[in-house]
Amino acid sequence: MNDRKAMEYSDETFDSLTWGKSPLQGRVFRDCRFESCDFSEADLRRSRWIDCTFRRCNLSNANVANAAFKTVHFDTCKLLGVDFGTCDKLLLELSFHECDLSYALFSELDQHGFSLTGSRLRDAEFLRCTFPEANFDGSDFSGARIVGCDLRGADFRSATGYAFDPRDNRIEKARFDATGIRGLLEAFGVVIE
Repeated sequence: MNDRKAMEYSDETFDSLTWGKSPLQGRVFRDCRFESCDFSEADLRRSRWIDCTFRRCNLSNANVANAAFKTVHFDTCKLLGVDFGTCDKLLLELSFHECDLSYALFSELDQHGFSLTGSRLRDAEFLRCTFPEANFDGSDFSGARIVGCDLRGADFRSATGYAFDPRDNRIEKARFDATGIRGLLEAFGVVIE
């Protein structure tokens, strides 16, 4: 068997597998689907994920250093503590729906139209990210830290728990619900009753 061939997977479905101890560094996955798989604490360094979908998977504390995510969708996944700031940023395209990203780190990422909907982001960090036109529909940002980000045109209307200083972020034409505006005024010491 060709070693290179064994390192690449295309158009496959992986169901209910535990990958935590598997050597996944440098592997390439194209058009693959992962259902109820456990990648918690897996070493995914230098791996490539192209047009892949993860559904009901656990990737908590996975090492994604230099991993490439190109058009990758996470649906109802657990991604606690994942440091997306270490992944390969070239052609990065991620989307999340109903995921738990508590304690995750997003730093210096650049993605137009970033989609993070119905997700939990408790105590996550967003540092110097460029997410114009992002969709944060229904996501909970309680305790999240957002600093130095470009969020122009982002949709926060049904997001909750966000509290960040608008002076430290670009938010021109971003949309907010009137009840959630309190999170933007905390930095000014304004009391809203």
